[in-house]
Amino acid sequence: MATENCIRRRAYEIWEQKGKPEGRSEEHWVQARREIEGPQRRRFLWLASAGAVLATALLPGLANIMWQVGGHVYDTYSVELFRTDPTEIRIPVSQPFYDSLHEIAEFHCVVVRYGTEEALRAGALPTERDKIDGQPQLKSVQVSLQPKNGEYLLSFSLRVHRYLGTQFKLYATAKNPLAIQEVVKKLEDVSEKDENCAGKFDVDFSNKPTKIMCVTQGGIHNEKVFFLVDKYNSALSADGRIINNFANPGGT
Repeated sequence: MATENCIRRRAYEIWEQKGKPEGRSEEHWVQARREIEGPQRRRFLWLASAGAVLATALLPGLANIMWQVGGHVYDTYSVELFRTDPTEIRIPVSQPFYDSLHEIAEFHCVVVRYGTEEALRAGALPTERDKIDGQPQLKSVQVSLQPKNGEYLLSFSLRVHRYLGTQFKLYATAKNPLAIQEVVKKLEDVSEKDENCAGKFDVDFSNKPTKIMCVTQGGIHNEKVFFLVDKYNSALSADGRIINNFANPGGT
């Protein structure tokens, strides 16, 4: 959060310096991000280059390798170190969902990517850092299904990008791989029929159990059963064929 606070303060300074114009807050924010995050990357690469100088004195040929490795490590891990926040997600589900699935299924969440096609296309003026962050992630995290204080909850930790948001999708696997079709049927039985599985749908921000929607079987061996929930917005995949859930910046 320290980086975000620095960006916010710098954006406010830029706004004041330019005479406090209206309607240019996004422009000032982007400029502030470049000013703040650019030096962070340069400092990281400076450390890599210092190590490369030392390595060159000891073993010729390592300088270029260390420079490249330093840049790759920064680009790979800086998104999680500086630009995402771990967010605890709690999704209430119905008792029929819990009763029919908790003994036969395990649940997971795949982090599809940071951002959406709309945010990363040229017309939205994404930064080079945004384009790097917006590459596919496809990382899975474990999801628990447990009763708590009279509710039944799907719970997991999701890294939400501070500026772009995070696309994700929930899925179930069978505890007994031979029972995958039973998991498919149980999820279909507790899902909403005739929901819009090709575009936007209404988001329910209440505490009511979530609607389970758009149940589809997939994976290399059809071992996964994907589904959507109506507690989060939707976003289309890069090819426009798959709809995912989307956590806005801030985790909503």
